[in-house]
Amino acid sequence: MVDAARPVGRYRVRPMRLEDVDEVAAIEKASFSLPWPADTYRRDLRPDSLAHYLVCEQDGPRLVGYVGYWLIEDEAHISTIAVRPDLRNLGLGEYLLASMLEDARKQGARSASLEVRVSNGAAQALYSKYDFRVSGRRRRYYRDNNEDAFIMEAPSLVSEEYRSHLRLRWQALVERLGLVTESAGVSC
Repeated sequence: MVDAARPVGRYRVRPMRLEDVDEVAAIEKASFSLPWPADTYRRDLRPDSLAHYLVCEQDGPRLVGYVGYWLIEDEAHISTIAVRPDLRNLGLGEYLLASMLEDARKQGARSASLEVRVSNGAAQALYSKYDFRVSGRRRRYYRDNNEDAFIMEAPSLVSEEYRSHLRLRWQALVERLGLVTESAGVSC
């Protein structure tokens, strides 16, 4: 699948570092009505944390997005994902999601889940491309407006059927974005 440490085109996904927190917090503030404080990321980056974060950087380097998940036993629970508003709809959120799913699998995750606003059709469409399906609803989940959240879950991350689906999605993403993958960015 995706090797998160290798450059891909003009962008690369890598693990978040403490020095990234201020840029991540700025993207967070531009993306969400109730942004997480920067200290949340600093705390989550401790070695004993269940949290894992990846950032996408553009040549420069400049951070353009990030994704986070909590690894609880063998489940990756996606906690956050955002791309700078001026760079949305280019496929970078999908690049982050695909990279995160592969990172989580390598860390021992067998399943993945998340919550998403019922009004956020764009995010739901992205997750659906990766076979996430609505499995429940959390009433009044979001504190800013008491909006409900859908709970979405992906099938087994380790099944050959799902791994094959991820390889196909990754190949479609490579073609869509014209990403460079000769450095073994895709594993089979």
